[in-house]
Amino acid sequence: MRDTERIAIGTRLPLDGEMCEVIALEAAEAVVIDRHGRSSRVRVADLLRQGGLPGASGGRRLAGEPAGVLLGAAGEAVLAEARRRAGHVREMLSGYWSGSEELAAPGEPRPQYAPGVPLMQRYASKAEELGVDARTVRRWARSYRDLGEAGLVDDRGTGTRPPLAGVDTRWQDACLAVLDDQVDESSVTKDLTLRRIRARLDRDFGEGTVPGPRGGAAYRALDELSCGRGSFGSSAKGRRSIAGRPSVTYGRLRASRPGEYVLMDSTRLDVFAMEPVTLRWVQAELTA
Repeated sequence: MRDTERIAIGTRLPLDGEMCEVIALEAAEAVVIDRHGRSSRVRVADLLRQGGLPGASGGRRLAGEPAGVLLGAAGEAVLAEARRRAGHVREMLSGYWSGSEELAAPGEPRPQYAPGVPLMQRYASKAEELGVDARTVRRWARSYRDLGEAGLVDDRGTGTRPPLAGVDTRWQDACLAVLDDQVDESSVTKDLTLRRIRARLDRDFGEGTVPGPRGGAAYRALDELSCGRGSFGSSAKGRRSIAGRPSVTYGRLRASRPGEYVLMDSTRLDVFAMEPVTLRWVQAELTA
């Protein structure tokens, strides 16, 4: 039990080479979302099998996030900026842009970054040179020591944006209501579902009163709210079965003596028999 990790909503972990975030937990399954806004449902056992848990983090940002994930998610401009920052950090720490005396450039080390200069004074010189706060360059140095150049990647442009971010809660409520109404209907398209959501909002709040997502954002929000319902791409029977599931998670029964609990299942058969008293034909059932 020593090698355990806590999985909760907000936990970030690597899955299939992508850093994902847990957004929902249901019994033995977890719903995760990647940096592109795509959600998927995976079993916790599969996460264990892939070895994702040792890198899990309960926060929004992983201090030890795999360098390959950070670098792979960044664009060329972000990578170039990270390399530039790394050069400044190496010059602060060692006096050389490359970090090595053997690869020293002409004029290195500069006087303000010479090895004999106190480190805090070098931090101050670099902050003045770049026009930033001294705490910023100290944070760069700390990140560089932990993760190398990957620690200097500005991930604000690569972070995950939840599909429902900025979506009006009234639109979300109307979407759930429409999805509930469509459980017993024949299969409908997403486009028709979005039109029904808009019609319901216009009816309840007035035309155009409630703003809603548009284009791809609307389809992503619809996919998120319909996740696990079988609203699209499954049969009507499957949707009704999902809608009829208990709203609470299944528990466990602990038997203290034989025969304390009995599990029974009954299925209707395509077999009919005559009831001997009323002489009516009745459908037979197989009960186990």
